[in-house]
Amino acid sequence: METKKIGIMAFILIVVIGGALSSSHSPFMENLTDKLPITIGYIFLISLFVERAIEIFLSAWRSEGADKLDLSIAQATEELKEAKNQQSKKDITKKLNDLKKNRMNYSAKSRIQALWIGLIISVLIASVGVRILGTIVDITNMQAIQKSLFTGVDILLTSAVLAGGSDAINKLMKIFNSFMITTNNKIKNN
Repeated sequence: METKKIGIMAFILIVVIGGALSSSHSPFMENLTDKLPITIGYIFLISLFVERAIEIFLSAWRSEGADKLDLSIAQATEELKEAKNQQSKKDITKKLNDLKKNRMNYSAKSRIQALWIGLIISVLIASVGVRILGTIVDITNMQAIQKSLFTGVDILLTSAVLAGGSDAINKLMKIFNSFMITTNNKIKNN
């Protein structure tokens, strides 16, 4: 099935289930403007830990292969500089292009592995209780099943944000800061 069709079906299913379960909205926590920057700061800090853990795991598994490919590329580049005839240059150029392609594929595979490692670590972190939505939304009046779904969505969202890395969280913080400054200026001008 096409990805677009799956996405549309999932969207419709979520809207129907959400509509059936939610008879009212959940208010945001009091003093949200005070709590949100602190929450984002903590999430930023945790995402730095996640990024560092990813680097450690990936280095342990992938560094040796990357180093070998880099060395082979450097050696082939030197061979190309020292090549005397056209056939040698042509052969070495082909070898060098193949090595660069292998290195690019190796890097792509490493990025995919880093993403999965980050996602797994982030799901674990969110599952043990470090979450974003739960700190800003008051869920005390939700039904039990709604709380369970809320927790699942919170774990999913938090995991995605943490796996996205500190750069994404830094951008979120800048957007929030800009919003707060704009809101503050509007209040002052009224």
